[in-house]
Amino acid sequence: MAEPAKKAPTISKTENNTNTGWVMYLQQLLNYFYKTQVVTEDGMYGPTTDNAVAHFRELHQYSGEPVVDAEIWKLLGHEEKQLENVDKQVTLVEATDQSLSWAASFAMVLNAKGGNHEVNGLVTQVHAPESGVAAHQAKEYATTLGLTPINCNLDDAPSWSTVLKTHGPAWFPSQADDHYVVVISGIRKQDEEVQIHVNDPTARNEQWTKFEEFMSAFGIGDQSEYEVLVAG
Repeated sequence: MAEPAKKAPTISKTENNTNTGWVMYLQQLLNYFYKTQVVTEDGMYGPTTDNAVAHFRELHQYSGEPVVDAEIWKLLGHEEKQLENVDKQVTLVEATDQSLSWAASFAMVLNAKGGNHEVNGLVTQVHAPESGVAAHQAKEYATTLGLTPINCNLDDAPSWSTVLKTHGPAWFPSQADDHYVVVISGIRKQDEEVQIHVNDPTARNEQWTKFEEFMSAFGIGDQSEYEVLVAG
């Protein structure tokens, strides 16, 4: 059961009831608490979920409307996770065009662990076409190059922190464009704002960007899981 990244919203039949990621998470927690499937985990806040919330509140001696607020989230077992700032050193490797961003990103991840790779050399090494390789195809070259897939909850900042702290920079393709790959090297909380460090071989720059903007730009939805690639 993957916890969402941000502060849990208040949920009721009139508030945030269309936020499918959080509603599904709520349903998972309710089923876990009752040790049986009292609600369908479909992300839809209907009468059955509303009744289960009302019953849960009553069990814990909370009166009023069936609202899932901060206290109810805590009783259900959700606790906000602390974000540990991390930033790994990465030297930008540029791609001549987006179709080679997979190789440039491979090079950055490998070079951060002591390698000395450049784009053309990697393409030749794995016998890949010079263009047109999508991210899901490029992942097939990972083992040959000594890269390892690691599961990451993409919408969860602490999950990124754990991956980066433990394994170093991560090769990551956009979930909205299978030919657009970048390297994530850091994540931090600054002035109450979570930022992520993106190394973009196509744009030929590296920058810290707001985590929410990163999620939107890279097509990341609630409770998205993906196996990023790291150097073994």
